[in-house]
Amino acid sequence: MLEISQIKLPVTVKNEKEELVKKISEMLKAEIRDIKILKKSIDARKKQNIVYVYKVAFNVKNEKKYLKFKNIKPYKTFRYEIKKAVLPKRPIITGFGPGGIFSALLLARAGARPIVFEQGAPVDERIKKVDTFFKTGELDTRSNVQFGEGGAGTFSDGKLNSGINDERCFFVLSELIKHGAPPEIMYSAKPHIGTDKLRQVIKNIRKEIELLGGEKVSWYTEVRPWVYILIIAKMWKVLGFNTIIYYGSIIGIDSTLYEAARIDGANEWQVSWKITLPLLTPTIMVLFIMSIGNILR
Repeated sequence: MLEISQIKLPVTVKNEKEELVKKISEMLKAEIRDIKILKKSIDARKKQNIVYVYKVAFNVKNEKKYLKFKNIKPYKTFRYEIKKAVLPKRPIITGFGPGGIFSALLLARAGARPIVFEQGAPVDERIKKVDTFFKTGELDTRSNVQFGEGGAGTFSDGKLNSGINDERCFFVLSELIKHGAPPEIMYSAKPHIGTDKLRQVIKNIRKEIELLGGEKVSWYTEVRPWVYILIIAKMWKVLGFNTIIYYGSIIGIDSTLYEAARIDGANEWQVSWKITLPLLTPTIMVLFIMSIGNILR
C-alpha cells in the first residue's frame, strides 16, 4: 500500500472519494483501489481558490514503480501491541479523564482488572448536575463542567487537537471510533467528536473496561467508601494534636502514685487501668465534647 500527499480538491466537492480516485488515477495513469483518507485539511491562503488538501493511502499494482513520483511513499500501518500483565495487586487509577480512561482501558485489556477512583458522577448523572447549575446556579463542587467522568473535555465539544506527531495518536483515534465517534476524526486536521457523541463514547469505553474485569469507584457519590474514609481522615487529622494533649496529661500525673502501686505489686497493665486511665478521664471527656462540637458545626 502506498500513500500520497498534497492532493487538492475544491471545497465544493460532493463525493470526495470518487474524485480522489479519479485524480490519483489520472496522475499515475493507473487503476487504484482500496482508497483510504489519512488526513484532510483546508488551504485558504488564496481566497479565490479555497481547497481541501488530502493525504491518501491506496493500493495499486507494481507499487515500486510509483515510488519515484513526488509525494509518494510506502504506507506504514501502526499496531499497538498490548501485552498481558502479571501484577501482584490490581492497579489503581485516580481520575477518569482522558488519561485515566485510556490507562484503564489498556490495563483492562492486559488482564490487570484496574480500579478507577473518580470523584465526580457518571456522565449521565453529571449532565443532570450541570443542567441544574445552568438553571439554578446550584454548584456541585465534585461533579460539574470541570470534574466528573470524562473530564473537562466532555463539555467542550470533544476537541482532539494535539501538537505532537506520535504514532500512538492513531491508536487513540481508532479506539474512539470503535466506541462510537465519527470516522472523520481519523483524518480531519482539527478533529472533534461533538459533546453528545462523546458522552456515549465514554460510556461505551467504561462498559468495555467493566466487562474485562475493571471497576470504577465514584467514591464521592457512593456511601460505602465514606464509612472508612471519614473515620481514617478524622483519626489522621486529630492524631498529632491529641497526642500532645494526652502526653501533657500523662506527665502531669503524680509519679508517687505509680511508685506506690509498684510497691504494692501492681503490674504495668494494672497501673494503666487503675491509675493512668481514671486520671485521663477528664481529658478524654473534654476532647470528646470538642469532637462532638466539630461534627455539629
